[in-house]
Amino acid sequence: MVMQIHLGSHRNHSSEVFRRFGANKGFDIPRRTDYVSNLRPLLDVAGHDPNFALIVFTLDETAYGRELVPLAGVYPALKLGPAWWFVDSADGMRRFRELTTETVGFYNTVGFSDDTRAFCSVPAWHDVARRVDCAFLASLITSALVAPEDPNAILQELTAEATRIVSLTITEKGYCHGGGDTALDFEHPAVKHDLQNPTPKSALGFLVRALEVRWSLGLRPCTVLSLDNLPENCKLTQQIVCEFAAQIELDLVRWIEKECKVPCTMVDRIVPATTEELIDRASGISGYSDPAVVAHEPFRQWVIEDDFVDSARPDFEAVGAELVHDVAPFEHMTLCMLNGTHSALVYIGSLAGH
Repeated sequence: MVMQIHLGSHRNHSSEVFRRFGANKGFDIPRRTDYVSNLRPLLDVAGHDPNFALIVFTLDETAYGRELVPLAGVYPALKLGPAWWFVDSADGMRRFRELTTETVGFYNTVGFSDDTRAFCSVPAWHDVARRVDCAFLASLITSALVAPEDPNAILQELTAEATRIVSLTITEKGYCHGGGDTALDFEHPAVKHDLQNPTPKSALGFLVRALEVRWSLGLRPCTVLSLDNLPENCKLTQQIVCEFAAQIELDLVRWIEKECKVPCTMVDRIVPATTEELIDRASGISGYSDPAVVAHEPFRQWVIEDDFVDSARPDFEAVGAELVHDVAPFEHMTLCMLNGTHSALVYIGSLAGH
């Protein structure tokens, strides 16, 4: 069931304009609301019902931060209606995102809502709203740091007290994995350099040097989240980090083993190779030509071991991730059912002449 509530508007404020021209002529003036008190009886009954959605709107922008954002942040059934419905300006839509995203995100807002009274203008407002949302999302990426250009800036970010999670997507070679008695390849040129210099070159070097600084300053460690497609990626990551740290200070190793968390993850989403056909199709849809466009299959699965430093983590479940105590069964399922099937198709297809 979906219910919509429209409050915070003194409709047709000008009696003269209403008398001469009728309703909906721009004289809907914001007025103060009290969603907190008035919605409580309804939310007590249905605020956590997965089969119920309550979409709320208001012209009173001050109500978002004071009332609606806190409510939508805790009641799963409560959604914030699209700003374009009542706020007929791009700046107003941007202010809506600035007021709501930190607590509510995009997940608890509604992008589309029909309005037959403004049927002809709805597509135009949808287009403006989409552009505003895209610009807002782009603004969240405030900077891009490139390690060879400014390694000290990378270390500064990794050692900042506000940094709670460091995720790795560096492919298998980025771990400098050895093949002997140790997980780490101590003969790797980047590893040799990083052990002899305080300014690292490798991802592993940056990670361990940052942990060393946090340890020496008495800061809490960050969670190290490997997202690479490696069997038991958490165990490999922790082992190479500890082997590297052991060359610096044994007390650092003990601190990492005791305090630092390295959750296992499993990511399953096939990304086919980029083709000319894909580039042309994406260009036709977006109006932009991107030679590095990426496509993916509809299916996705992201499984994360729920083991974070001080339990500090975002709401990964809100974007479809599964937080579990043991990733191994999911990893085993993927290796046997998915990878095994893919291999069988390749081998049989090759024998069949494909």
